[in-house]
Amino acid sequence: MKFFIFLLFLLGACAPLSPVLSPLDPPPAAEGPEIIQVIVKPVVTSGIKSEDEQKWGVDLSAYYTAFEVQIINKTNEEVIFEPTRARLVNESGQVTQALDEKGTIRYYMNGGGDTVATLLPKSKAIIEEETKRIVQAGIKKSTIAPGGQKEGLIFFKKVSPEHCKEIALELDVDVSETGERKEFSFPFSCANKS
Repeated sequence: MKFFIFLLFLLGACAPLSPVLSPLDPPPAAEGPEIIQVIVKPVVTSGIKSEDEQKWGVDLSAYYTAFEVQIINKTNEEVIFEPTRARLVNESGQVTQALDEKGTIRYYMNGGGDTVATLLPKSKAIIEEETKRIVQAGIKKSTIAPGGQKEGLIFFKKVSPEHCKEIALELDVDVSETGERKEFSFPFSCANKS
């Protein structure tokens, strides 16, 4: 029995992590009083004493490609952010949509893959606690008042390190009154540990 449990932990530890993402361009400078500022940071929870793992309480890199997103509304109008419209676009133009809350939990329960059945080497209590933390961390659809801000995580299915050279996170923020859609793009290079 001990061998079987060890094997389950070993299999979980062998799952490929998301590649480490590094910004290709410096973030655009926020200027003027009438702006929507979006700050994006890739979440990296792999490694010893990862700041992100300590902050979020879950080894997210084992399951997802995730981004910490902060939206600051410096306009005089309400803006709307819908996280499920966020997408990753790789160098060949392939688009991956952000996971919604149910998809995020399903992907976690499948061990960061699309398998039908997965044996998780964790107790029920740990699974429940991590699921709760993942749901709490996820940014929700929000109407952001003038001067307000919203932050949280956007989750994607794990990007394959073998097929990643460059990737861009694209997201939209809508201005309520005018219906205008502001588009943002954040390009990253994928640091493969090959």
